[in-house]
Amino acid sequence: MMKNNHKLGAVLAVVGILTGIAVLLVMAGIYQANIDGKLAGERPDEAITVQIVFALLGWLGVAAGALWVAVLYGFLNKAPWSWFWGTAAATIQILAGFFPIIPPSSIGLPAPTMWIFLVAFILWFGMLLIGGVNRKIIGLAFLGGLAGMAMIVYALVN
Repeated sequence: MMKNNHKLGAVLAVVGILTGIAVLLVMAGIYQANIDGKLAGERPDEAITVQIVFALLGWLGVAAGALWVAVLYGFLNKAPWSWFWGTAAATIQILAGFFPIIPPSSIGLPAPTMWIFLVAFILWFGMLLIGGVNRKIIGLAFLGGLAGMAMIVYALVN
């Protein structure tokens, strides 16, 4: 019933589009506050990182939202490529939501991109589960992604 359900895929695509809009609004809202917080903490190196990386990840998250528009079109026309590109868009939004959690958390500011990160994870799992990918492959991909993120966090804090 759920496998290759294009209607459910279309619903997830609409959520992905809204997540792309949320990336734009959230990143614009926290951008300057994080730069100012890093400068106030006498960390101009981190302020420059936030300045560059937040802008780049904001752009990527919005671009993924635009990709979701194409995915929605694909689902409405029952195109088989929709599952792959929906997974790609969700993966990009996971990235766009993940890194911007770290800088504000280190200076006591809220990290609202956590919600983008969580919604993108739900979209990622939805694309793979409903798209008919074997659960063992999904589990392996998930664990591999967690290991990769753990290495990134370790590198950032050390």
